[in-house]
Amino acid sequence: VPIVGIAKGKTRKKVELIFNKEAKIFKKEIMELRELFARVRDEAHRFALSYHKKLRKFAIKHS
Repeated sequence: VPIVGIAKGKTRKKVELIFNKEAKIFKKEIMELRELFARVRDEAHRFALSYHKKLRKFAIKHS
């Protein structure tokens, strides 16, 4: 099963992709989509942060 992981680079600007052995077969195609992967990662992070803030507001309001 091909698996690809995405991580922020050391400078937080660069996108690093990590491949397992099976995913290396698709490396060229995956590299072409790295900006899409970065946007998906960023949107998931934005969603998680906004949801967490919503939970904190609710907890403070009802405490």
